[in-house]
Amino acid sequence: MKVLIGVPESNSNLSAEEIKQHFEESAKTYQFDLALSTDNLTSSELDEVEVYVGNNIAVLTQLLERPHSQLRWVQTLSAGIDNLPLTRLQEKGIRLTTVKGIHAEPISESVIGMILAMYRGINESAKKASGLN
Repeated sequence: MKVLIGVPESNSNLSAEEIKQHFEESAKTYQFDLALSTDNLTSSELDEVEVYVGNNIAVLTQLLERPHSQLRWVQTLSAGIDNLPLTRLQEKGIRLTTVKGIHAEPISESVIGMILAMYRGINESAKKASGLN
């Protein structure tokens, strides 16, 4: 199975190459290609892509426009899908998954931590200890 990883160059957490390495380490039986654009891929390589992982709309659009595309699944790296060509994905019967819900636990932990910090006066203590009061 050929998986194409297409991330915008402005990904703030990981570089595109780091994302590719992570996928290669996690799923050794798949073939991974990395694309910030489709310029470095041949026509046959683009047609062979079955899974697209990423948020690069330009790459996704080019895959959807290919008449012989084998694309079956799109995995976004975000929870939102408002910017995706949803009608085109549905017409082609392509499965779409997101990372919705991935942030629920860390956000809950942060909120509880902040509530406890306010209740216990940790911010005020830190200001006094650092002389910023």
